[in-house]
Amino acid sequence: MRKLLLPFSWLYGVIIWLRNLFYDLDIFSAEKVSKPVISVGNITTGGSGKTPCVEYIVDMLLKDGHTPAVVSRGYSRKSKGVVVVSDGRGKYADVGQSGDEPLQIAKKFPKAIVIVGEKKVDAARKAVILGADCIIADDAFQHRQFARTLDVVLCGEELATGKNTLLPAGNGREPLGSLSRANIVLASSSDKNTVEKNLRRYSDAPFVLFGIAPLKILLSIRNETQSIEFIQNRRVFALTGIANPQRFLTTVSSMGGEVAGARHFGDHHWFTEAELTAVAAEARRLNAVIATSEKDWQRIAGCRSLSVILGETDLLVIQVAMKITHNEERFAALVRATAEIS
Repeated sequence: MRKLLLPFSWLYGVIIWLRNLFYDLDIFSAEKVSKPVISVGNITTGGSGKTPCVEYIVDMLLKDGHTPAVVSRGYSRKSKGVVVVSDGRGKYADVGQSGDEPLQIAKKFPKAIVIVGEKKVDAARKAVILGADCIIADDAFQHRQFARTLDVVLCGEELATGKNTLLPAGNGREPLGSLSRANIVLASSSDKNTVEKNLRRYSDAPFVLFGIAPLKILLSIRNETQSIEFIQNRRVFALTGIANPQRFLTTVSSMGGEVAGARHFGDHHWFTEAELTAVAAEARRLNAVIATSEKDWQRIAGCRSLSVILGETDLLVIQVAMKITHNEERFAALVRATAEIS
């Protein structure tokens, strides 16, 4: 099937090349806002760690005294237009209005402004009105109609292997050559030499090596946090609606949990009461706790009957964070310098 789809990938590649060429030649123009914009994106579909990277930047800038705003599309939200998820004063929109990842960021950083909109530039302009002094544009590398000051691009196996087959035969949104537009590249690989060798074919940008590590566990119904050791030697039923469920299973195992069962749904899936009831019953049958991602929890928490459905079954929300293992100081310096641009 993949071979049959390759001609469509080549056609897609031509379209992407022409679109980027038109922007490079200023035939297509990008819209600007009055504050510096840090774009966090990637060149593939699926989970690459963008949200933990956004959270890392937000945390850094808040500690530096900035008023950052995160703008995103709010994928799979049930609303239209520009929606203020948080104005930085501790009040939040409903998850149906905001989407899961924007609400997650807003709750984790109450002083950050978070806004969603189909056009990120419209969301950014609203953020400026609300007092933001810098903009973090989530998943914006392909949104070239929105001018940015700093392009942060995350890569997974494509830099370790040097291969990136485009959609629909593969999961590439853009070819590796597009890394020439990046100001800094973040690679989720421990092979520094291979990453650097493959990156230098396309870009002279500095690069960072990073991983996504478990940070803590939220016991959802009890609303209390525990260290990651809480899951050790426990039987776990994994419930996910994310792009890369295998990575979640790997995380559970790395924390010492025993994966006794799992049920995976599509990315950003809106769980029904019937689905949650079935999961809880299966977890009880397996004598297991339920574990889910922080993103999934934003959607699960909206179920009004959740406490009844779960009964005595624990639901563990695993919170993760980006950990930089190489070139952290360079990354921080670029982000801070960009935020200071007036």
